[in-house]
Amino acid sequence: MKCTVDRITGEYAIILSDNGLAFTLPLSIINALEAHESDILHIEVDRKQTDAVKQSARAKLNALFARTTATQDNE
Repeated sequence: MKCTVDRITGEYAIILSDNGLAFTLPLSIINALEAHESDILHIEVDRKQTDAVKQSARAKLNALFARTTATQDNE
């Protein structure tokens, strides 16, 4: 989705999307991007990376659960 930083008001930036939606973002996000009024932002969902992060978290949780279960079985 393509968005434009319409204006900055106080601690928020007003963002207008190319499909007509308007929303606010904290100014800290805009500052971290080094964006200014009239700058174009592209917002996208990276499903491949999301799935990789979920899989990694699931593996860590399973390993922790296996360790906890093994410890309880030895008590």
